[in-house]
Amino acid sequence: GGRPLRWRNDVLPGDAVSWSGRWAVLWADDGNGTLDFADTVLLAWMQPPRLLTLGEVAAATRSLELRRVVRGAP
Repeated sequence: GGRPLRWRNDVLPGDAVSWSGRWAVLWADDGNGTLDFADTVLLAWMQPPRLLTLGEVAAATRSLELRRVVRGAP
């Protein structure tokens, strides 16, 4: 919708971002409550898992797509 995404309301740890067939899992907010480049993601693409900032991941691509995890009872 063009507005900033808020942690706990719009995104949660465990949601993912994808780009070019790769995935990173949202890990933690940097403390400002908004999904932004300073937030931490978990990446494990053809290497051991490591924590990076969303900005480091975004620098490798022009487009990130948010994938929310479906939670709750089926």
